[in-house]
Amino acid sequence: MNEWYLSCDVGGTNARFAVINPKTMALDHVANFQSTDFYTFEHVVKHFLKDIERTNSYQKFPSKSSLGIAGDVTGENIGFTNTQWTISKRNVSELLQSNEVLFVNDFTACAASIPLLSENDFVKIGGGDSLPLSPISVLGPGTGFGIATVAYTNTNNSVIIPGEGGHADFAPTDETQLLISNYLASKYDRISIERLLSGKGLLNIYEALSNIRSTPSKFRTAIDIGVAALRGNDPICVETFEIFFAILGSVAGNHALAVGSQGGVYIAGGIAPAYLDLLRKSQFREKFMTKGRMANYLRSIPTYVITHKNPGLIGASSLLSKD
Repeated sequence: MNEWYLSCDVGGTNARFAVINPKTMALDHVANFQSTDFYTFEHVVKHFLKDIERTNSYQKFPSKSSLGIAGDVTGENIGFTNTQWTISKRNVSELLQSNEVLFVNDFTACAASIPLLSENDFVKIGGGDSLPLSPISVLGPGTGFGIATVAYTNTNNSVIIPGEGGHADFAPTDETQLLISNYLASKYDRISIERLLSGKGLLNIYEALSNIRSTPSKFRTAIDIGVAALRGNDPICVETFEIFFAILGSVAGNHALAVGSQGGVYIAGGIAPAYLDLLRKSQFREKFMTKGRMANYLRSIPTYVITHKNPGLIGASSLLSKD
């Protein structure tokens, strides 16, 4: 039986698993599970282990495991912001029976994938060239909003700094955004970036705009809003995505200023790559650069959208120790 490593990328909607070949570090047997289909995370792990056992190709348990998780991984128990799961590090480690088990933030894992991606794995959206050994920002909306920074200590070493920037305060930059913020203030005690830049955030923007424009809300899911926006047959849906990507550009520009991301800003998560054409047509890049006296500084910083389907799995596996 062949030795194998486990890589896992757990978000608010999906739990992705893969077998890692220890010699080549290539992904194999990639599986994607819906979190709503399993009562606990441990149930998903057991399900995947059984699937691998049935192949009769691998040892029963992975010798090493790396798990990227959408939450604060510093404690023994990891709670999710956008799902009911709670992960016990001890229980999962006992279940996996690996010699090494890593628990990292999902955007730490995503950020670790950046040096390993090819030019075919992302699309450039404006800016100049990346400066070698300069900080890199990785951020983006999905079920929630994640963020991480890659900083280089020298030519051979980098450190990944995770963060919870999606829970920072949302700052409107125009009158319409202010009206949206005021509407959401009636629903929430506090308006964070994630209240707008996420799947639920799309719904929040759509509902707010429908109220502001005195138009009945016809759609109840972010996917339906996206379909109508792509077709261009519903003005409120189109405007929802215009505002969504404008806010994303503004937030990305703020983070680039905060950490000096001259190595580039990479947009991850499931929403941006699914609606690339809408992003290109939006004010994303304009809002990214609209920072007063620092506009020229930001103009040269490149922005990219990651299009690879599983950057978190690649990144998580790369963080395992090298024997």
